Amino acid sequence: DKAALYIFADKNKINRFEGFLGLVPNDETSGKLLFTGNLDLNLNNIFHIGENIQLSWKRIQIQSQTLNLSVDFPYLFYSSFAIDACFALEKCDTSYLNLDIVAGVRYYAWENGYVRTYYEYQNSQLINNQNLQFLTFLPQNLDYTINWYGLSLNFKHLDYIFNPRKGYNIEINTAIGKKMIQKNINIPQELYNGIQTKSTQIKAIINADLYFPIKKRWTWVIALKSAYLQSPTLCENELFKIGGLN
Repeated sequence: DKAALYIFADKNKINRFEGFLGLVPNDETSGKLLFTGNLDLNLNNIFHIGENIQLSWKRIQIQSQTLNLSVDFPYLFYSSFAIDACFALEKCDTSYLNLDIVAGVRYYAWENGYVRTYYEYQNSQLINNQNLQFLTFLPQNLDYTINWYGLSLNFKHLDYIFNPRKGYNIEINTAIGKKMIQKNINIPQELYNGIQTKSTQIKAIINADLYFPIKKRWTWVIALKSAYLQSPTLCENELFKIGGLN
């Protein structure tokens, strides 16, 4: 009354690497050059455990750059559990430096989706502290730290996960966080009077992709990317940056 099914699957190369590197004039007077570029790396199953590794680096402005690194290990020890981690760094000219670290655990509770819990640490520090002592009002960018605790739900039904032609992929993400605004010693301390330095805030993110096949080699895609953030005090350097071709 038992049966064993063996599938001899063929390997399919889906790794991807693209980008550019360049040198551009940084200072017309001194003749110095700026090293710039945009790199994207996506590796799958290189260690033969089904893992996914992604790296993205971008520097297309003089004093700004971003770095994103993520790893994902699904079906640990042939179970329904998975772990993932993400590291993100954003330097915005001479204004601020943002750091974002995420660690999560997923459970594939149904055939085409999962439940995920995660912890996220956010930190932002002002870079240019010159002339801050002469301010008469708080700047839009502030030093802060946030500890997030979140829950995600994913519903997916695609004909081919790596390059789908029909189906849907919907992800709902909610989180509650404890935020602390750190007083910058270079800013007059009396300017912080009247603002809530410790607060609880919430956020919600919904991403949805719908695929409709058109003839043999064409697909129509409808995508939704939406986000909501609520806090008694919002800083400009903590706002969402969503959109773009990807």
